[in-house]
Amino acid sequence: MGKASKSARFRSVKIKVVRRCIAGRAKVSYLSQGLPQPSAKQTHPSDPSTSVTPQVESDVAPSSCSETAYSKAKKREIHAWDAVKDDMLKVSFKCSAPITTQCVVCLEDADYRCIECSTTAVFCEACLKRTHRNSLHLPDKWNNAYYEPFSLGLFLYLPEGHSTHAVYMKDMKVIISTGQLCTVTVNMCACEPEACTLLRYGLWPATADKPQTAFSIPLLELFVCLSLECQVSVEGFCNTLRWKNNLTLAEVNALYRALVGESISQFRHYHFRQRSLVDVCPHLDDGTTCPACPKADGDMIVTLNANFGLVRKQSSGTSVVEPFHGTRMFVDEKDVEEYLL
Repeated sequence: MGKASKSARFRSVKIKVVRRCIAGRAKVSYLSQGLPQPSAKQTHPSDPSTSVTPQVESDVAPSSCSETAYSKAKKREIHAWDAVKDDMLKVSFKCSAPITTQCVVCLEDADYRCIECSTTAVFCEACLKRTHRNSLHLPDKWNNAYYEPFSLGLFLYLPEGHSTHAVYMKDMKVIISTGQLCTVTVNMCACEPEACTLLRYGLWPATADKPQTAFSIPLLELFVCLSLECQVSVEGFCNTLRWKNNLTLAEVNALYRALVGESISQFRHYHFRQRSLVDVCPHLDDGTTCPACPKADGDMIVTLNANFGLVRKQSSGTSVVEPFHGTRMFVDEKDVEEYLL
């Protein structure tokens, strides 16, 4: 019988790992791993005359890769949030009840609050009505158990310059900046169209003639930005307002019909004209002037539509009205046909 081979010994080997980044210096770390040292006598495993003793591992365990700075910062951030999140939840529960019962205006007893004005201020009924004149805020009232919506009665009054004109009142459905639907009594004047009067109040009408629904302009600006940057559809925006403000299906359908019409297209164009100031200062650049094209003499650079496979059928019809932007974006089709001929 041959002698058994000696047990394999382990030696510690360091493996150098280099991580190269696009920007910055390369990061170097080391991995420690135990590798078996070959014995002096090699035996074939199929030889029955030899026996192999089991290998004894080294006491040194392989160490893991060194922790990165990002993981350390992430752990610190998580620990910081874990330290305060329970306290933040307790504070939110405490804020569900009045912090004080003293009105911030007259220092009398107060039972009302307005979250859109302040999360800590409370009002009495008289001061609430006085400070919320021509406002579309929706206050709450404390009923000794919780805050509930308070029907303040929303009114929008015209300035004193219209007092000598034929002023009349009209109830309208208004979607305010928070996305909530409410009924507002609006003062109208016969000296100007109702759409212009609504614009004075910061509202955009759903229709140009005798509007019954209006939108808060900040809400429409948010929708325009979301549709451009996040490709949010009108239906998706309406459903978002539905889940946020607990709207009924009928209210959401009415909101969708109002937004999907011509109103939102007109608002986009109004928003462009307001930002570019072209109607006020025609010499200003509206953002569509090509910097490479000569402004006096020379050749104009005209780009061609790259979608040459798009089928243009005469049965598709033409636009009912002229484009809002005229020839800012596209050359007139008649000029193109004359050029090609």
